[in-house]
Amino acid sequence: MVMFLFIASVMLFREKPALCGLFLALSCQIKIIPLLLFPIFFFFWLSRGAVVSFLLPFALSSVVLWSEALLKFPMFFIKNVFSYGGLYGVWGITYWLRLTGWSSFGTVSDESLTPSQRIVGLVLKAFIVACVFLLAWRRRKLDADGAVRSIGYAWIIFFIFSPAVAPQYMVWLMPFLVLLSPLLFAYLTLASSLFLFFFYNINSDAFPWYFVLSKYRPNSDWVPWSLWPWAILIAGIIVLWKGAVRSESSLSLFSFEPILVKPVSHTPQETVTSLRSSTESAEVS
Repeated sequence: MVMFLFIASVMLFREKPALCGLFLALSCQIKIIPLLLFPIFFFFWLSRGAVVSFLLPFALSSVVLWSEALLKFPMFFIKNVFSYGGLYGVWGITYWLRLTGWSSFGTVSDESLTPSQRIVGLVLKAFIVACVFLLAWRRRKLDADGAVRSIGYAWIIFFIFSPAVAPQYMVWLMPFLVLLSPLLFAYLTLASSLFLFFFYNINSDAFPWYFVLSKYRPNSDWVPWSLWPWAILIAGIIVLWKGAVRSESSLSLFSFEPILVKPVSHTPQETVTSLRSSTESAEVS
């Protein structure tokens, strides 16, 4: 999933909307979550008058590859793909709600949720989608560098507000985070490594790890370690925002106006240099 998504992002630099749409569609065949990032790609190509070239291969590939599931068992497909919500109560906001001790938020489940849990989950998901849509709209006129950074920001938003995150999800944002901020990438790698170590160590009854089946084991020992990467992402987005405001004092968080920059054409080596210099200027030491 991450590989196809990253290749789709590379096609932004190469100005190949058709291949971008194809690889984004392939990414969505592995997991549905890259569909969250669709607005970033859509508005990027829309602002360049190439949205049809992007949409046609994306739509055609998706319909062809999803056709068997949609035609033979559509309800199972919708339930297990589009309606999948993950394990509620072991990450971020839903975990903190669980710690309140309120019975409405006390269970950990991926199916049997209380009405309160369903409402919280829907609100958080709607907020994530709205934020990513606004992010994509405001940053639609940025160059390919800016679009890739938009994907990094979108992943951070998802991980901060998602009602459920599994340990293996921590790889999803890494290629985009290292381009957005190498320093934040380093901190998150450290925090995620600790989280994953204790997750596997606890659920496999200590080292060496031969077998792990976490769903049927108590999670009270390993879940608190998930707070470290979650907190790192919150601190990171605050630092990145402050750095952006220092660079452009007129930047407003609550606005629908597009963010404008002077278009720059890069060779691959110049792109890497540009990414490094821009991320370094946005970091706080």
